[in-house]
Amino acid sequence: MSAEDKYQEIVKELDARIQKSVTEACERVHSEIVPYINDDTESNARFRAVDIVRKIIRGEFDVDGSRIKVDGWVVDSLTDNDYDRVVDALAARAGDQAKDMKIARLERLLSEAMNKNHY
Repeated sequence: MSAEDKYQEIVKELDARIQKSVTEACERVHSEIVPYINDDTESNARFRAVDIVRKIIRGEFDVDGSRIKVDGWVVDSLTDNDYDRVVDALAARAGDQAKDMKIARLERLLSEAMNKNHY
């Protein structure tokens, strides 16, 4: 066997080993790391969604037309009816506090409407 043939054999064997190692490494990353990334991403999304809902419930949001903005996230096309249904569902569970908040909101809306008409 010539030196060239021996060299080609070694390179071919090395290439096969590299391919096997790369494949095994990719499979290991996929099986051992990706599930954690997926779980973490899902967990972060849940945490973020719950945080947004809490802020909306606490009134920590801005309103732009029919859009609610919370920390740069936008909830589009909510009507007063949508808002009232959420408040009604919360009121059924929260009792007087939710009712009082709804009354305060309605009083605020009436006051704003009256102030707009006086100008």
